[in-house]
Amino acid sequence: MLKKPKDHWDPEKKQSRQKRRCLGVWDEATGQIIPKTAERDGKTTKSLGPAYLPDSVSSEIQLRKKLSESFGEDGDIILAMAMSKQLHQTSLKNLNTTLDGSFLPEMYSLKESFYGY
Repeated sequence: MLKKPKDHWDPEKKQSRQKRRCLGVWDEATGQIIPKTAERDGKTTKSLGPAYLPDSVSSEIQLRKKLSESFGEDGDIILAMAMSKQLHQTSLKNLNTTLDGSFLPEMYSLKESFYGY
């Protein structure tokens, strides 16, 4: 395991401290550093259940149609944002994580470029 040290001054303890960042593992066969990988690659399942009720209610009151008439193509984005905010009480900066774990992008034909990284 290769680590890169970085020194910084701790004003509380009035001493120099060291932070280490993991770079990866040294491969002796190739002579290169193999970068550290994430523990989890991503979700393997998506959730449909929580979005089903708000979707059926919005269909009954024709909310999607009304939003599309008012905002054009952005109507689906607005509806998906509102539904994800209602389903997951978190800030909108977490919208991409919320949408990745649900079927809202598929239900409303959202482009991954809108909510992706």
